[in-house]
Amino acid sequence: AGGFVFGAGQICFALAIDRIGMGLGFVINLGLGIGLGFLLPLALQHRDQVLTPFGLATLLGTLFAVAGLVVSSRAGALRERERGSVSGASTAGRSRHALGVLLATLAGLSSAGQNVVFSLTRGLQESAASMGASPFASANILWPGFLLCAFVPYALYTLYLHFRNDSFGSYRLEGTAGYHALAALMAALWYGSVVSYSKASQLIGEIGPLIGWPMFMVLIILTSSFWGWRHREWEGSSSQARLAMKQGLALLVLAILVLGLSSSLHATGSAAAQTPAAGGAR
Repeated sequence: AGGFVFGAGQICFALAIDRIGMGLGFVINLGLGIGLGFLLPLALQHRDQVLTPFGLATLLGTLFAVAGLVVSSRAGALRERERGSVSGASTAGRSRHALGVLLATLAGLSSAGQNVVFSLTRGLQESAASMGASPFASANILWPGFLLCAFVPYALYTLYLHFRNDSFGSYRLEGTAGYHALAALMAALWYGSVVSYSKASQLIGEIGPLIGWPMFMVLIILTSSFWGWRHREWEGSSSQARLAMKQGLALLVLAILVLGLSSSLHATGSAAAQTPAAGGAR
């Protein structure tokens, strides 16, 4: 179920990028994924950690990430408003931007669900390990089934577009082989990142999805924002819009630093808990 919802949400994400751009689309999608992807596992599975130094620091880092999302979204709204006023189609531009934000929000909710499902199925990893699976295999036992279900809405939507546009022949157009190779490379890199996150979460331990997920998402946002700038999505924007975007990115960098601190706090707390009290049994 989680895989199917995730796949449907990422169709919304693809449509959102077409309307509001890569940088802002990633910020909204993954910004929501950060907040809910962290808060829901914390509330459902680790309530006892909320008021610890680790829990408070991780919550603070997540709040910085969400604040970065809000500021960056404002920057995108300023950019679209400026483009609308220049083109004389401000009403249409606002409607297109609003729809893009809505689609990116739906995608963000599905992204959060990805980590919630990963956190709730931790027992699946433990079962795989107890049955002899390697640590690497058990860390990633969820994804084949999850992603197979995520593929279903992707495939249905792709077939719908092909039938609607009569575009099946596009795969055979001259010069498209390079695009197919790039799509395959993108898929390998994306799955590689998921595999790396799963292994890192396993190494961190029980609270891996709490520490690892926000950091994973923030780094994706920073990378996608770089490519947004690289492809000149902000060219022609006012200094006010550019400043707002830079402020949003600064908050995301701050979130990374605070989340790194929270992981060290958890490691210190765990070590202290395992150390026998002075004067104890010899």
